[in-house]
Amino acid sequence: MGMSYEQIRAQVQQQFAQLPPEDRKRLLNDLLKKEQPAVRVWQGDARDYSRERQWLRENAQQFRGQTLALCGDELLAAGADPQSVCEQAKATGKRFLIHRVPAEGETWGGGLW
Repeated sequence: MGMSYEQIRAQVQQQFAQLPPEDRKRLLNDLLKKEQPAVRVWQGDARDYSRERQWLRENAQQFRGQTLALCGDELLAAGADPQSVCEQAKATGKRFLIHRVPAEGETWGGGLW
């Protein structure tokens, strides 16, 4: 069986006391830093993606197996590598919808950026 909380706490306190003051301060600062959230939440007005959906209905079949980035009825980027497509679309500075067109016989969903 492992050490109890109390035993670990006593050991950590003993080791902490042996650190030079500047290292103690640095360690405390590191331990007290709040973790960044795992997801980024955007809060704002809902956006109408009807133009993007219409473009996809009319054109998606030409891009089987590719990832697309759309802003309105404008195709910002397309390709097999989703990361590259996303980077290209971000470089435009526009808000966009990212969608992967499934290959023949494949099922796939999309998402918003």
